[in-house]
Amino acid sequence: MEPDTLLRDTVARIVEIAEDRRAVALKGTEIVIAGGEVEADRVPLDAIAGLVALHPGPSWSAAALAALTERCAGIILRGPNRESRTLTWPVASRRWPARIRAQLDLYPPYARHLLRQLQRAAAAQRVLALETMGGGNRLRSLVAAPQQLRGRPTVRRTRDQIEAEIGRYYWTWLIGRGFRRNPRRADANEVVNCGHTALRIEAMRAVHAAGLLPGVSLGDRSGRGGLVDDLMIPFRPVVELAAAVFIATGDHRVDTRIEAAFARLMVAPLRGRRGPVQIRLGVAELARALARCFETGETRLKLMLPARQDPDALFALLDTTQVAHA
Repeated sequence: MEPDTLLRDTVARIVEIAEDRRAVALKGTEIVIAGGEVEADRVPLDAIAGLVALHPGPSWSAAALAALTERCAGIILRGPNRESRTLTWPVASRRWPARIRAQLDLYPPYARHLLRQLQRAAAAQRVLALETMGGGNRLRSLVAAPQQLRGRPTVRRTRDQIEAEIGRYYWTWLIGRGFRRNPRRADANEVVNCGHTALRIEAMRAVHAAGLLPGVSLGDRSGRGGLVDDLMIPFRPVVELAAAVFIATGDHRVDTRIEAAFARLMVAPLRGRRGPVQIRLGVAELARALARCFETGETRLKLMLPARQDPDALFALLDTTQVAHA
């Protein structure tokens, strides 16, 4: 099977193992999840986009792990607050030696050039997200305003200073004054963590299928962060907007409806500038575009990103169940 064809399956779902002491095994073409002697669930391999398990997680058979990774299904072990702890990565890929060599030999200024494109796209998506929630003008004013230092002339701020200020106000403007972003807190932060986990699964699948090394970031060549997180950058604001809509309806803790809604968001036809776009296909295309850049030296990334979204359409995702639980 060609790696790229794995990402055309838009009906694959996210399977979550929400209970401890489960056993995951492969039987034929199905993944079987059992608790003791009782079978809890049975899911066809072709229907699994990703698998999320509570850390330290269940016991795994080698055959199940091999089958899931060969299909490029993301496997994430999460903490009790739904923060990702561990990711998996298969070393087998049809073109991985050449692409990984090109990725590792990437000229650092060129890598940062690609990363800046992702960051600029994310900044534009933040503006769209805040516009949807009624705060877009405040973000534009913050970016455009000069900095007045006491006793000194007015100066323009650096990009890092602007990003720091955006980070300070972004979550307050998006979700509300009482919200403080802390992935380890057991409150509405769990909803954001859940959305990021769903997006991370899609990024993992895309990196696997593109034959790239997930642990080497464009911005930090030592490996912290990783390419998986880089792929998430321009799509994070879309997921965070959905989280803000869910939180605004009173859902401050994660349940089956929230998990199902984020799984549905990954494959939902969102409004784009040139027609419908899909997060799953957008992330996959971005991974392939980066692979081409690594091999050919292309300087421009073509991104498939959503335009301004309708909050009612995001809220409607809560009514669709696409997540299996064991």
